[in-house]
Amino acid sequence: MKKILYKQLNIEGLSPKEQRRAEHDCVYDLLTKELSLYGRSIGEVVKDKNGKPFIPGDDIFFSLSHASGLCVCAVCDRAVGVDAEALRTMDEVTIHRLASRYLTEAEQSRLKGNSDRMSEAFLSIWVKKESIVKRSGVGIVGIKDADSENVDLYFFSLPGYVLSLCTEAGGPLEIFDCTDPIEQKKSGF
Repeated sequence: MKKILYKQLNIEGLSPKEQRRAEHDCVYDLLTKELSLYGRSIGEVVKDKNGKPFIPGDDIFFSLSHASGLCVCAVCDRAVGVDAEALRTMDEVTIHRLASRYLTEAEQSRLKGNSDRMSEAFLSIWVKKESIVKRSGVGIVGIKDADSENVDLYFFSLPGYVLSLCTEAGGPLEIFDCTDPIEQKKSGF
């Protein structure tokens, strides 16, 4: 089992604090509804020493992400990490500063080959690395060592966003658009 559920929120007019609260509530709502399908509840969720949420002794794993109104919940029968980022233009100085701090040399070289689309290239690498460290549970401290080039990942985009899912689970990836709760759309990858 490998699922991604996502929902797009209208966050126009919300303050940054209100936006974060709405996104936080949304990802936990997606998780709550999905866990109920397996007879589990959000009340069973605890955090490990690194802050990664999990259900003790269970075979249901999950990961959450949100970015600029996109809320994402990944649920799997193996360890899983998911990340999403809104596509946006970043200045080259910021990209190079972040790249030298968080990307491997090979990843930095790949950025240089994408100078006309450097922001999108950086964000694409970033979501891959973030999904790797979320799966492992090491958190942001391990992001420099996460190698986005030598790990099997699911990488895809939605209009205005890039997403990555990292897991060793087999089988197809099911993606559910929960934006309209009346008519969920399903597609398999």
